Amino acid sequence: MSSLKVLMYSCFLLLLFSCNKEAARNECIQHFLDEYKMVEYNDESLGCKNYIIMYEKGNTSFVILNNRCADMMPQLLIDCSGNELCTYITDEGCPEMVRNSTVVGIVGITQ
Repeated sequence: MSSLKVLMYSCFLLLLFSCNKEAARNECIQHFLDEYKMVEYNDESLGCKNYIIMYEKGNTSFVILNNRCADMMPQLLIDCSGNELCTYITDEGCPEMVRNSTVVGIVGITQ
């Protein structure tokens, strides 16, 4: 196979992977917006509203449910399938998991 064909094939696979990852992320975000009766976050003031922050680590996306006014509320880390991965305050590996992840950002807020 010529180097040009290899390059074109590699670019196609990269584009395909990027599109699939973006689609999966958007599907995950929509799942959480529906599940927690939230709307998409658009840089409005958080105040004392509940909100979700999305993180990614490898091929796994997860969110933290949060509220700035409820600092003793457990911060649940939940994956896109709805599985609770850990509770940020109480689980030993939870803070490390968050530190070693990439922050996507705040993706949802209560109305």
